[in-house]
Amino acid sequence: MNRNSFPIRRRLLPRSISTRKSISFILAEYILASILFHVSFRFVMISCVLYFLLIFVPFNKRQNESNGQTKRIAYMYLIINTIVFTSLVFVFVFNKINITIGSFFFVTANVIAMYIYMITNFTVFGKRIIETIFYGFLLIISYLPLFISVSMSIWKSALLYFCALLIFIINVFFLKKIKLNGLTALDAISKFAKSWMDQESVAFDELLDKVGKRHVAKISVYHITNENDDSICTFIIPYIHPGPLRQIGSGELPSILYSALYDLNPFVVHGASNHSFNLTSRRESIRIVNLIRDCVKNKEDRGKELEKLSFSCGENGKIQISKYRFGENFLFFVSKVNSTEDLPNRVVCAVDERTDIVDRHNGICDENEAIYTESEETQVLELIALLKASQDREIKIREVGYGYTSFHTEDIGPGGIRVLSFFGSNNITFISIDSNNLACGMAQRIQQEAEKLGFSLSEVVTTDNHWNTGGKKHRLGYKPGGSTDGVGLLNAVKEALLMSKRNAQRAKFNRSVIAFETKIVGDEAMISLKKAADKGTLLVMLSFLSSAVLGLLVILW
Repeated sequence: MNRNSFPIRRRLLPRSISTRKSISFILAEYILASILFHVSFRFVMISCVLYFLLIFVPFNKRQNESNGQTKRIAYMYLIINTIVFTSLVFVFVFNKINITIGSFFFVTANVIAMYIYMITNFTVFGKRIIETIFYGFLLIISYLPLFISVSMSIWKSALLYFCALLIFIINVFFLKKIKLNGLTALDAISKFAKSWMDQESVAFDELLDKVGKRHVAKISVYHITNENDDSICTFIIPYIHPGPLRQIGSGELPSILYSALYDLNPFVVHGASNHSFNLTSRRESIRIVNLIRDCVKNKEDRGKELEKLSFSCGENGKIQISKYRFGENFLFFVSKVNSTEDLPNRVVCAVDERTDIVDRHNGICDENEAIYTESEETQVLELIALLKASQDREIKIREVGYGYTSFHTEDIGPGGIRVLSFFGSNNITFISIDSNNLACGMAQRIQQEAEKLGFSLSEVVTTDNHWNTGGKKHRLGYKPGGSTDGVGLLNAVKEALLMSKRNAQRAKFNRSVIAFETKIVGDEAMISLKKAADKGTLLVMLSFLSSAVLGLLVILW
């Protein structure tokens, strides 16, 4: 599915600002309004304080359980206040216009603001109707002195408010009736809106958990230690897709692994998986951290000395694969020529337990060419089988080194650049970039830099981190690594490679496989979610339009 986030995000509301900023803007608007309309500032401030007391101590006290909720309430009031204030200034400047137009603006704006306010709170619907009506009247009371000063028709405002509110309630009724896979459109809109405003994923994770399916996921961990059993590098292959986007689901899984496992020198790659294998919550990503740490900590077998590995590579059509053999374990790096996207998880299901498949995910020149077809998936499996049976080139290993640089830009995630290098009869390096794919040709440029530093074999991969997906104005819905500062990226890689040389030491190696039950959400569920959100958004727009038409009719009456 398209990686751009749901359309309701920008159509309905921006991200909320801090409570302090909201209150500051509101007070400034009240002061300016009292000056423009020659109303007693004390009278206006009494109304303002009354509204604040009531809106911050609502009927449903659960609304104030978190700072995020308080911030949202203040922000919603700012939206209401700003629209009403703008309408009053409009009337003040164009005083020849019929004064009831101000009433029309006020009530329509009020219904819109109440609608947004409602969808960002999650209580029993019946109580929300009562609160919506209640807050509407509070707003009228709050601005009563200003309405009196411009001789607005309070009765006409009240009539229009109730009529528009009736349309709003009818639309919400239909929103609750729209169901796709057991999901209502009201749920889809409200929980996405809350997550977007608060810049956190708890509400939307709850939604994904409802539509998610149980699945046994797998993570391979290659733990490389020195002679004292201290960690040189923890090579992590999660067969879980880091999506769908940002903090939602497993969108920031690589960032979480890098941050929480920093003491183990993590090296995260993209295990073969696509958008059918997104986790349903950030909570599950944190659970993975604990599983990996426990696995490394409680491992009884401290591993064997890493003295050699073997290498072979091959091509099959557009498919390019490298094989590295560590004892009885096979590690394959897979990609397509020039452009490569998510390698489906089913290829992993077709190989044995001793085999790991890393999706390089390291180039996007042609978006359509990057997608794996069924025949290409078959070619991948055929080439893997062929390489397993082929004669390998043995490479003696003397030392292993780990390096990193925290090169964090718009297109490179918090994990920066990680390097795992093997020094011996041939120098080999694995380079992982914490990004969602790489700009066209960037992987080849990185390999050339590695070759200049004496590495005859190099693997350039990305983590497919979705930390910036959906928020950048780019045709892909994200910025591939190296598209912002290619030269800076090359310099950062060079620095990490040199660091791995300085840190090189004798090493031991062991491999573990973690299997655990979790919930995943695939393309089908996300498409259903998007359809529900789209239909809900349409009804919201119709509600606004209906209120506007009704307002014109009342004005003409």
